[in-house]
Amino acid sequence: DEHDVEVVGISTDLPERNRAWAEDLRLSFRLLSDLSPNGKIGRLYGVWDELWGLERRATFLVDKKGIIRHVSLQSLALDGRDILEALAKLKRARQ
Repeated sequence: DEHDVEVVGISTDLPERNRAWAEDLRLSFRLLSDLSPNGKIGRLYGVWDELWGLERRATFLVDKKGIIRHVSLQSLALDGRDILEALAKLKRARQ
């Protein structure tokens, strides 16, 4: 159900910067820093941009078993309409 969902943001920004950004935007989810080594998580998920040394904006829906159920590669970090649609579709499939 909807209580099984956890949202986490990951970037290569320093923890202090992520914390300030989350507070400034009053985000209701955590922002984690992918720094050790730089971009490790981004590389694992195939979104690391070697040229720019940062992670491309992407959203992954991962179930409790660790299976990726949906991927959204997007340029707008706060536009989540396609993710909400994917969540609704997954919920319907589970019923």
